[in-house]
Order: sequence, then C-alpha cells, then structure tokens
Amino acid sequence: MKVNFNNGQVQSNNSGGYWDAEVVVAEIPKDDFAKYVVSKCAKGGKEYINLREWYHTRNDATWKPAKAGAAIPVPNGVAKGVITALMQAMQD
Repeated sequence: MKVNFNNGQVQSNNSGGYWDAEVVVAEIPKDDFAKYVVSKCAKGGKEYINLREWYHTRNDATWKPAKAGAAIPVPNGVAKGVITALMQAMQD
C-alpha cells in the first residue's frame, strides 16, 4: 500500500468550506474509487486531526468527502489517546 504524504501543503477553506484552515498530511488509497485523507485542521481557534474517507464515481472523477470519518480534538491528549488505541488494536 502506498501512502502519499503531502509535505504539509496548506489548503485554506476560505471559500465556504467547513474548516478555517486545513493541512493535508497523508492520503491512503482504499480502492480505485476511495481514499482516506488525514489532515490537521482548525476551527474557531481549536485544532483537530481529521480522518475522512473521500470518494469519486465512474462518471465523475472529482473527489468528494464522504460522511465516514472523524474530527479528533488535539488538545488534552484526545488525539494521542486515539492514536495509542489504534496502535494497540493493530497489535491484538
């Protein structure tokens, strides 16, 4: 599996998107029509790690965000706790 790291390319959503700012960290292919996108985001002065599934169809090659995903708060160790749990789940 190839993980595409985007070297911190900033994607600002000033054009009506949800996030105030977003830096895409990595894109992980799921299959020919879907991928997971990991990004560091900000909204209202708070930071999040956003894990979102994106998809496109046979008739439209435009990538769109799916409902599947999670925005995990960075403060108070929440993101670190989730990452730790994911790593543990992979070992079990």
